[in-house]
Amino acid sequence: MFLCLWHVRKAWVENAIKKIIMLEDHVLVLSIFNEVMYSCGCPIDTDVILWAKQQIHLLATRYPNATRFMKYLQKHYLHKAAMWCVGNCNIPHAGQDTNASIESYHANIKWILFCSRKKLTGCKMDWLIYHLVGDMLTHYWYNIQCKMFGYVRNK
Repeated sequence: MFLCLWHVRKAWVENAIKKIIMLEDHVLVLSIFNEVMYSCGCPIDTDVILWAKQQIHLLATRYPNATRFMKYLQKHYLHKAAMWCVGNCNIPHAGQDTNASIESYHANIKWILFCSRKKLTGCKMDWLIYHLVGDMLTHYWYNIQCKMFGYVRNK
């Protein structure tokens, strides 16, 4: 299970603004945390989660003005590093930014279809998206698995 990176970054920025006094430290700490989130400086043969935790501990000693923010991160996010660290994701084509993208896409489709009250098609949008995501996506992945593993359908 993974966390939505947009929501994680949003929580980090909000808490950094509240808990770090100096503005320069906001920018530096958050830019380093983005690098840790995306595993930019992680060596190839090391464990990504262990490396991310080490980087957070190094930041806690490097920026003494951000101790309240570091305590917040250690309390709420350090034990969940496997859920927000992109380098830990080993599923092909699976992104952690999809939650916010899907919500935005759904809101835009509903807005376009609901902008004219005379259109009847917008009234069933939630039903359509429910069936597309529930039934059609399941059927699509079933067909993909059949092709990958050579299953033959019953006729």
